[in-house]
Amino acid sequence: MADFGISSWSLHGLLGQVWYEEDGDRQVLQRGEPAGALPLLALPAECARQGITQLEICHFHFPRLDAVYLAELRSAAAVAGV
Repeated sequence: MADFGISSWSLHGLLGQVWYEEDGDRQVLQRGEPAGALPLLALPAECARQGITQLEICHFHFPRLDAVYLAELRSAAAVAGV
């Protein structure tokens, strides 16, 4: 069976706002999420639900860059099998 993959760029309308600016402490400047946007932490589970097992996340979709958030994202991907 073939593996299917997707880039977060293909889903930018679903993910809401992109995050471009980083402050001096490697924290992405926070902005409010638009109503109805899918949080990035929920994306691995949604991909798995659609049969997608490979996910490339573009740097500008990360709302935070701290170790805690990245560990949460890795965990979400592992639990989803993505």
